[in-house]
Amino acid sequence: MSVEKKNIFLSNTNTAIPYVSRSMPIGKNYPQRDNSKSHAAFIGRKLNECYERLKTQKQAAAIRYKEGVYLEFSSATKHDLAIKSLENLTQGIRLLNVKTDEETETIKATVYIPAGKESYFIKKIEAYSSEVTAKGIPKNNDLVRSIEDIRIAMLDSFWIGNHDDIPDEVAQWCEVWIRYDKLSFDDALSNIVECVRNRD
Repeated sequence: MSVEKKNIFLSNTNTAIPYVSRSMPIGKNYPQRDNSKSHAAFIGRKLNECYERLKTQKQAAAIRYKEGVYLEFSSATKHDLAIKSLENLTQGIRLLNVKTDEETETIKATVYIPAGKESYFIKKIEAYSSEVTAKGIPKNNDLVRSIEDIRIAMLDSFWIGNHDDIPDEVAQWCEVWIRYDKLSFDDALSNIVECVRNRD
């Protein structure tokens, strides 16, 4: 049985809102470095300190690094980090994550450097210090001048999400993503289990 229903027509329900384009900064906001040699020396020293410390450690942040090292690169406050230049897949250098530290207003990137490739960034820094392009700009200028600090990656370097949610004294369920390019899944999982046991 059909039922007759009247159509509903709405009136005076629209609101006009003028379009406003989102202002986007032109180019990257890297800090200016007045003295490329002194900045190169500082960043080179930070990088070498990380490598020296790792030589005497068997673990960094409960992460086994026998196949390589994990470092965290930081930008200057309220400046960008040359993120794309931190990865080189042909060299096996991988960018693992990038996040913004709201408290310090810095960008942090965790990078994996395979064993035998430790000199990759050292050479970039040395070229920044001693070589210039045809335009008179230091080589690797954006990469090196964007780096304010380098440290060994710790557990919080790998954590994605609210820093306060990192498990401490009270056990919590966590989601762990495992990359196992050269390992079987079982071997990769065993490594994680061993790291957790060693941490306890």
